[in-house]
Amino acid sequence: MQAILLLSVVAIALSVGIDVALGRSQHLVLPLQLGGMIAYGLGAFVLRRYGAARGWSWVRAAVVVCAGMMLVETASIDIATGGGEMFLHVLSGAALAGAIIFPWGLWAQVAFTCMGVACFSVLMLFNPS
Repeated sequence: MQAILLLSVVAIALSVGIDVALGRSQHLVLPLQLGGMIAYGLGAFVLRRYGAARGWSWVRAAVVVCAGMMLVETASIDIATGGGEMFLHVLSGAALAGAIIFPWGLWAQVAFTCMGVACFSVLMLFNPS
């Protein structure tokens, strides 16, 4: 999960640079992107720093929170831009990867699914198209 979070920081940084260079930056999207970068970096730091010192249940809970953080940040940007496609890509990728790769158990998967449903519901409330 640390690698996913750090790759997300790099991807957002590239996206911000391209948007600013092309003049496509929107007034609400840039702070959301920067906030996401900070949150992802902090999540990766917490997993790296405290993951080995804590037990498996703590690591599993932290990974679920980090995965949910990705859903919240992507849904927020989609609400700000009036889109919804990126959230659906992130949700499907994270759900499939989470079910296949992360050995986090049933309740962690249920918690992640509930976060996904909540984010999707809010997204559809603001952007029904």
